[in-house]
Amino acid sequence: MEVEEWLFSRFLLLMGAACFFSLASLAFLWLNARAATSFVTIQIIWDILFITALLLVTGGIDSP
Repeated sequence: MEVEEWLFSRFLLLMGAACFFSLASLAFLWLNARAATSFVTIQIIWDILFITALLLVTGGIDSP
């Protein structure tokens, strides 16, 4: 597998995970609005992990 194909497949996987998490978050908040404070903590952790994974997959600041 070429590097570009590997990178593209990892990028698509990461984008799919982000979309799934967003939809799951929406459903969770819709069903249980009182748990918003715990949701904020989970969302912040997810955002940090997502950005870290995105930087690792794309090559970070050195990416063309």
